[in-house]
Amino acid sequence: SSGSGWQLTFRSGTQLTVVPAW
Repeated sequence: SSGSGWQLTFRSGTQLTVVPAW
């Protein structure tokens, strides 16, 4: 959770989406 990495985003309450935290 610092600088470059991957961020987990919850959508639709049950769907988990992994997006680059750039």
